[in-house]
Amino acid sequence: MLYFWKRNKPMRKIALYSFMLLILLLSCERDDICNLGTPGTPRLIVRLYDAENPTQLKSATGYIQEINKEIRHSNINGDSIAFPLLLSANATRYVFVIENSEVATGTFSDTLQFNYRNRKDTYTRRACGIIAEYTLDKTPVTPVNPPSWFVRSEILIDTLRNEEQAHLAIYH
Repeated sequence: MLYFWKRNKPMRKIALYSFMLLILLLSCERDDICNLGTPGTPRLIVRLYDAENPTQLKSATGYIQEINKEIRHSNINGDSIAFPLLLSANATRYVFVIENSEVATGTFSDTLQFNYRNRKDTYTRRACGIIAEYTLDKTPVTPVNPPSWFVRSEILIDTLRNEEQAHLAIYH
């Protein structure tokens, strides 16, 4: 065996590389890989309803923008919106710019504060990190300035655990 090792240099390289590859493959654990289907921190799902006919969905077109930033977070094109909440606070403020709706045309903007409490962090695994779970306050939406299109809000599901159903209804 030792004679073979000294004389056959290409075989030595192959054996060395095979050994390193084996060590590399055996060192990965299941926790090192986060599957694409693993849910992250859920976004707040808001459905838009007609204030005059509360059972009727009312679509709108526009966008959501962070306060004092030029970044558009979500586009509004229809009757539902999904956007993230801040992890480091108990409230998040966004400027909602409605460019037109089913009834009125023009540009309307409202700054709305979304209130939540009891953030619960759940550790999933090393590669995926932590998933935050929120509970909406009894008054989930507070207009910061006098509203131009926002009428009222209603909690549909008070705890944000997933993005499968709407959490909040906004009437406009």
